[in-house]
Amino acid sequence: MRKILCWFAIAGMLYFMAAPGLAQSSSHFLIDNTREGAWRYTSVRETPYQSNGRVIQHQLTTLGKKLNHLSVVDAPAYSQLQGELHGYLQRLENDSPDYGRVEVYHAVLLRLMQFEESIKEILVENRQRDSHLLAPDAIKPDEGQQAAVLPYALLFRRQDHRSKLVHIVTNEKVTVLKHGPTYCLVRCGPYEGYLHKGMIVR
Repeated sequence: MRKILCWFAIAGMLYFMAAPGLAQSSSHFLIDNTREGAWRYTSVRETPYQSNGRVIQHQLTTLGKKLNHLSVVDAPAYSQLQGELHGYLQRLENDSPDYGRVEVYHAVLLRLMQFEESIKEILVENRQRDSHLLAPDAIKPDEGQQAAVLPYALLFRRQDHRSKLVHIVTNEKVTVLKHGPTYCLVRCGPYEGYLHKGMIVR
């Protein structure tokens, strides 16, 4: 649970990587560990808040995986949707809604499902496009040079969007260490990972 929340970090608060690109969960979705432990080991009934929070976390994990995929298929669309999702989660964080209330839970879940549908539509539109082929005008900074990237650029452990997410780049430049056919190895602060070249600002 904690890994999922970490993965969906919003500008340092989210870190879904876990998953998941965070996508993208915030601290108010956390299930109290003490209560969770009690539920698991003493069969204490789970509260509506805990149950609903668990479903929302699952939806965020699903969103994160789809966003990771979208990031290598249509980087500008990914950046826009990721920004909208983070903005929505930040508003929820500020409002601190009660997810134990049915109407609140359904409203949040519906909005997250709308994000998922938008991602699916864009992926379908790009189905005929080979995500491993880059436009001929793609910028290829020299190794050792810095490069600007789109907001919420993702650094992966391997040259594969299904691998572990290392870092979400926000308002930073990356240093190119090594070029590959589709990804390049970059450094961003203390983090090193593989960045899809479509994320480099042209």
